[in-house]
Amino acid sequence: MSTVFKQRISKRIVLGKSILDEAQLGQRIEIFVQNGSIIILPAARRRGWEVLGELGKDAKKGALKNPSERHNDYLYGKRR
Repeated sequence: MSTVFKQRISKRIVLGKSILDEAQLGQRIEIFVQNGSIIILPAARRRGWEVLGELGKDAKKGALKNPSERHNDYLYGKRR
């Protein structure tokens, strides 16, 4: 069941642990302000290097041979 939380705003809004527990957000959160709304989400748990390491894992095999070694040939049409 959802909880309706009302509070008069003076200087800050305080959200109790019970309402955060009910939302099952975990121990770390991220707060975004967007289009007149405040969005509270669980904080990203993955580190940047983990995300970077997964980039391209699902990429289809390309037609170029050794693209990382011969990028000048493929991008600029030159040999170095």
